[in-house]
Amino acid sequence: MATTAGKPISVLVINNRTEYIVQLQEYLSTDHFECHITSNASHAISKLQNEAFDFIILGDALQYDESCQLIDKASEIMFSGNIIMLLEKSIESEVVNALLKGSDDVFVKPYSLALISARLKNLYNKRNNINYSHRQRFGDIEISQEEYRVWVNKKQLHLTRAEFELLKYFMSNPNQIIPHEVLATQVLKHNTDDDLPFDFLYSHIKNLKRKLAIHSAINYIKAVYGEGYRFKGNIE
Repeated sequence: MATTAGKPISVLVINNRTEYIVQLQEYLSTDHFECHITSNASHAISKLQNEAFDFIILGDALQYDESCQLIDKASEIMFSGNIIMLLEKSIESEVVNALLKGSDDVFVKPYSLALISARLKNLYNKRNNINYSHRQRFGDIEISQEEYRVWVNKKQLHLTRAEFELLKYFMSNPNQIIPHEVLATQVLKHNTDDDLPFDFLYSHIKNLKRKLAIHSAINYIKAVYGEGYRFKGNIE
């Protein structure tokens, strides 16, 4: 069964609702995956920034260049799952380039639904073959760096990769004022300069605070005006 701790493995398919994609969604759903479909690339990126997915499937209705751009964008927003690309035709240079850019596998028509499902399970199991005992706790928060999972008051949060990296860094540096530049360049690996606004950082932290607040009344992350942020180190 394709689940983790009772939670279905989540898949975002970026493709028009063609007959084949509908068949893929139905097949994965019966195999206990949670499958979401969006035909709009910008909408897909928005979902990836605000929701946690285990897999992205780039459907064959996308232009090849558009699929490659989505792989790049997923890397920029620090997507932590796996990416599968579907292609209409087997063009060796395109398959090789997709794999080099970061796709974990490429399937060419005619597709086997069973093979795609098996590959997703295989990738997921390899990614999660870890020691579950190494968890860090702080107040209401419990975090597993190996699993990329977070719980607040024993309720699991679904964080993006960027939100997870920020929380992990904050928890490792309690009570310290962490400058915006450090969070942007060292934690999020964002190429920036001193004159560039940190709107992307503010957005990630806003979303992280909102998700923490769902299950905790503690405001862990404090803004320090003109300097950066401080993670609450003393829990009353």
